[in-house]
Amino acid sequence: MTQTPFSRSMTITAVLVAGMVVLNSCGARHFWKGLRMSEKERYTEAAANLHRALAKWPNDTMSYRLLGQTQMHLMDFAAAERTYEELGYRTALTTDDQLNYAKCMMQQGKYAEAADVLEWLMVEENTPEYVQRVWDRCTAQLHVDEDDRHWQISPLRFPGLETASAPRISANQLYFSNEPYEWGQADQTARLDRNATWFMDLEQGSPHVMRAKEVTAMDLPDHDGMISLSPDGRCIAFSKRTNSSIGWFGDPIDGGYQLLVASRTATGEWSEARPFPFVETGYVFAHPTWSPDGNRLYFATDL
Repeated sequence: MTQTPFSRSMTITAVLVAGMVVLNSCGARHFWKGLRMSEKERYTEAAANLHRALAKWPNDTMSYRLLGQTQMHLMDFAAAERTYEELGYRTALTTDDQLNYAKCMMQQGKYAEAADVLEWLMVEENTPEYVQRVWDRCTAQLHVDEDDRHWQISPLRFPGLETASAPRISANQLYFSNEPYEWGQADQTARLDRNATWFMDLEQGSPHVMRAKEVTAMDLPDHDGMISLSPDGRCIAFSKRTNSSIGWFGDPIDGGYQLLVASRTATGEWSEARPFPFVETGYVFAHPTWSPDGNRLYFATDL
C-alpha cells in the first residue's frame, strides 16, 4: 500500500504525539511517587524520584519546588540552593521559594547573598512576620561578619620579655604570663612552664607602643602553670608540678600538675597555697579559669 505525503505526515505527527504523552506520563509518575515518598518522610527516595521526573521533563516547576523542599529536609543545603536557583530560571519565585532559597544560603554562611534575596521581600508592604524574623537573623549575622572583617589587630611590644601568652582582661587591666626563654627548658606540649605573671593598666599609654615600666610583675607564690586571678582580685588559682605519685587506677605517674588556690591576707601577701578539692594527684590539672561571678573554677585535665 502506498502512502501519500499527507498520510505520511499524519503518521509522523501521531508518533511524536504518542512519544510526548509517554514521556510526560513517565515524568508525572515519578513526580507523584516523589510526592508520596515526601509525605511519608522518606526524603531520600523522594529526591531520587524527583530527579527522575526532571530528567524526563526538565522544565517542571512543581518538581523543582518539591525537590528543593526535600533537599532541605535532607540537610543538603548546597543542593537545595542550586535547585531553587534553577527554579528561578524557569518561573517567578514565590515568597516561600525566596525564603527557602535564603535559608539555604544562611545555612552555608552566605549571609550577604541571603540578604540580597530577602531584600526583595522586605520592600513589599505588610511583610509577613516570619519573613521579618529571618531577615533580622540574617542581618544580625551579617553585621557580625562585617565587624570581624574590619577588626584591627595591633601588636603589643614588651621590651625585655621574650614571650607573652594567656592574656586576660579584668577591671581595665591586662594580665598575661611569661615563660623564661631557655633552650631545652620549655615544655612545648603542655605549655605549663609559665613562671611569671604580669599586668598593665589599659588606660595608660598607647596600645601600639608599650614601655617596660608600664608592665608590672605580680608578687606570686612558687608556681609552674599560668595564674588565674579571681574577678574580685582576692584569690589566685594555678597549677604546680608534683612529685611522682600513683593515679586512681594504681598506675604510677611521674610528675603531674596539681591545682592550688591562694588568697590575699590582711598584709597584702598571699596565703599558703592549698590544693583545690576533688582533684586527683598524679595527673595534669592545669589552665584554671574563674567564672565571672567567682563561684566556679574551670580547668583542663588528662584524667
